Amino acid sequence: MLIVGEMDLTLTKSKGKGEFHCPTCEASRVYDHRRVKRFLTVYFIPVIPISTVSEHIRCRTCKRTFPMEVASLGPEVQQRLKKVHFANDVRRVMVLTMLADDHAEPAEIDVLRRVYGEIAGIELSDEDIARDIALARRAPVDAAVYCRAIASRRAEDERNGIVRGAFLIASACGEISAERLEQLKQLPKAFGMSEDRFRGIIAEASG
Repeated sequence: MLIVGEMDLTLTKSKGKGEFHCPTCEASRVYDHRRVKRFLTVYFIPVIPISTVSEHIRCRTCKRTFPMEVASLGPEVQQRLKKVHFANDVRRVMVLTMLADDHAEPAEIDVLRRVYGEIAGIELSDEDIARDIALARRAPVDAAVYCRAIASRRAEDERNGIVRGAFLIASACGEISAERLEQLKQLPKAFGMSEDRFRGIIAEASG
């Protein structure tokens, strides 16, 4: 008895690779162009390709898949996305630093809005900030833990910018609380940064 059926297989094109700005890695990565093809099977063995079910790209680093359109974003759009992704990291560290003592003052919110706008070119709404604060209060991480998690994807100048943002929001109302100071002290180790470089960033931000 002949057993005939269908099977979907994901195939990687032999020359289907390129570079793109991965939304998950938030960095430039190599992708593979993959196709899901439907095959006619005989005795459960794929024999004849019937049709292409779908196509996508797959990041070689994080292994996530994305629509083909993501690969075709132009350099300007990708650079724009890169700035926004970086600004979001700065924003998260700033909020986590601010909430180290569970306070969020208007002057601190103003600093958050200003620093984010300088990097991303987008103004944070009151709703954005309220959501950030609510999420940060429920998050099981602090600023130092978050910095350790993102350290590998951030260049030295970006790490410097994140430390600067954390200091600016921690000191927005003048004296830095003990809880915030403790968070700031942990950032050099989280980023693999020398104490001299850390003090230099603080001095520049204070000037």
